Amino acid sequence: MTKTTSAYVVALLLYVIGTVLTICGHREFDRNIIIGAIAHILAGMVCALGIIMWIAGINDEASHVPKVKGGEEDQKFRYWYRASFFMASSSFVFSQVTAVINITLYLQKFNGSIASMAKVVPGISRNAADTGIELGVDLPSEHDRLQDEHSGTPNRVASL
Repeated sequence: MTKTTSAYVVALLLYVIGTVLTICGHREFDRNIIIGAIAHILAGMVCALGIIMWIAGINDEASHVPKVKGGEEDQKFRYWYRASFFMASSSFVFSQVTAVINITLYLQKFNGSIASMAKVVPGISRNAADTGIELGVDLPSEHDRLQDEHSGTPNRVASL
């Protein structure tokens, strides 16, 4: 079981790193949001690895228990996963949900226009041209709007 503990400690460190990077990325509107999402995905994968190692360890221990001749297991040794398995598996699920939310929030600052998404997703302008979608007007991003509010310059959205 000590191998499992090390996997969960590594997952915890990745969760903390991902959370710090996400918070810094949301404050500065930069790529740290994506790096934080990647750290959350890695933490979830390490957590899933820990769950698999934990279940394998319990099953290995249970396989050495002598069976009663009637085919039923000895009543002195019973195991079930209950709360610990639920907590570990919910940790995996929530880490993946957090990564999806981080990426969604990062992409929302581009206002959904194809032209501004082309700055983030390579090849999207080529795919848009192949399908006949017009790139359209490049609207200012949420980051630009917030910078305009803080710097006192007129809002470019109102001028469009």
